[in-house]
Amino acid sequence: MTIKVFIERYNETKVIEKNIKDINSLLKELSINPETVVTARNNELATTDAKLKDGDEVRILSVISGG
Repeated sequence: MTIKVFIERYNETKVIEKNIKDINSLLKELSINPETVVTARNNELATTDAKLKDGDEVRILSVISGG
């Protein structure tokens, strides 16, 4: 399984070649706290339980808060 991942925080694109079942597992693999990001799969917002398949493109976007 090959997944292309863009991580906004580092302005970096990675290609992950592992059998990863969902976005939550992907975030764990990358050591990213799911509470600090918003994710999109194939240009659509996706929750962390969204299933992944070969060829998916995932964007991991940082959540910015302020006051």
